[in-house]
Amino acid sequence: MKLYYHPLSSYSQKTLMAFYEKGCAFEPVLVNLMDEQGKAEYKRIYPMGKVPFLRIEEKQWSVPESSIIIEYIERHCPGRTKLIPDDPDLARQVHFDEGQVIFREGDDYSVFYLLVKGMVALELELPGEQVLRVQTLYAGDEFDWSALLPHAGKHFQARALEPVTALAFEGEQLLASFKSDPEFGLAFMLRLMGVVSERLRATRLQLLDMYSPVAKAAGT
Repeated sequence: MKLYYHPLSSYSQKTLMAFYEKGCAFEPVLVNLMDEQGKAEYKRIYPMGKVPFLRIEEKQWSVPESSIIIEYIERHCPGRTKLIPDDPDLARQVHFDEGQVIFREGDDYSVFYLLVKGMVALELELPGEQVLRVQTLYAGDEFDWSALLPHAGKHFQARALEPVTALAFEGEQLLASFKSDPEFGLAFMLRLMGVVSERLRATRLQLLDMYSPVAKAAGT
C-alpha cells in the first residue's frame, strides 16, 4: 500500500508515526504540493488533492484523512502498539454551535477532545481585552492536552468557528486506560508530545508576529 504525504503536513506526520509504531509495511510517496505539475499529477490519483491519502492497489481501496487511515492501520495491521483503545465507551460525542466557547483559559476540568468535524480556534486573552488566535484546528486534530495533567487548568481558550462535532474523553478515564494498556498509553503520549510541541511553536510565532513592530519601534 502507498501513503501519499507531505513532510510539512501535521496530519501526514501523525499518519507516518502510526505506521512506524505499528511496524506496518507501506510505501511512502512524497507529494510535492509546491509544484503545480506535481500537484496536478497527484490530483489524477486523488482529485481532492489533500494529504495524507492511502491507496491499497491490490484491493482497489482508497482511504482518505489521517483519522480514517489510522483506524484502517489499527484494524488491518495487528502489531506491537495499540493506536485506538478497546473500550468504545471511553469517548462520547459532543457538539458545539458556531461561536460557542468550548472552554476558557484557566478552566479546571479534565476533558480531552478529538475534533471530528468543523473548525476550532485556540486563543489567548491578552491585556486590553485583546484575543490572539494561536492556531486553527481541523478534523483529526486533538485539543486540550492539559486534561491529562490533574488540576493544571486550560492553557488556551477554544472557540468553535463553525458547527463542531468532537469526541470527548474524560482525563481520569484516559489515564486509567493507560495504566491497564501501557502500549496504548505510550503511543498516545508520544503523539501528544508532538501536539504540545506544535502548539508551543504556533504560540511563539504568533507572539513574535504581534510584538515585532513594537520591538522594531524600540530599536531592538
